[in-house]
Amino acid sequence: MANEVRFDVPEKPPLKSLGFAVFNETHGQPERVRALLEAARDAMQEQGFTRITDGGVALEVVTRSTRGDAANIIGGIADVLEDKRLRAVHHLGDLADVWLYRNDRQVTNISYKTEPGECGYTVTVREL
Repeated sequence: MANEVRFDVPEKPPLKSLGFAVFNETHGQPERVRALLEAARDAMQEQGFTRITDGGVALEVVTRSTRGDAANIIGGIADVLEDKRLRAVHHLGDLADVWLYRNDRQVTNISYKTEPGECGYTVTVREL
């Protein structure tokens, strides 16, 4: 069985844009970052996901009723889900310890699509 985790986030995704790191407190999207980290944390515990420390990662994102640049959406999600322990993210509290893979450079397989529905998105991370 593959090491995989899938979860829904009932919020708009964090965007990698504006010239700021997505974790910068002035980025203006802290609620989006927190919603993603909370959903990831809960799903990891419920589904028995093991963090991917080495090797490739597949990232699948399905957005619903979300407009935006796919590259900025994927980049924002990928940044939030990587290991953040070496970044200044004290404002995230315990959520700073939530990560699915060591570095987003591990993401070598990406799938992105949009579907109709209530605002939100689904993320799947799978070890390759």
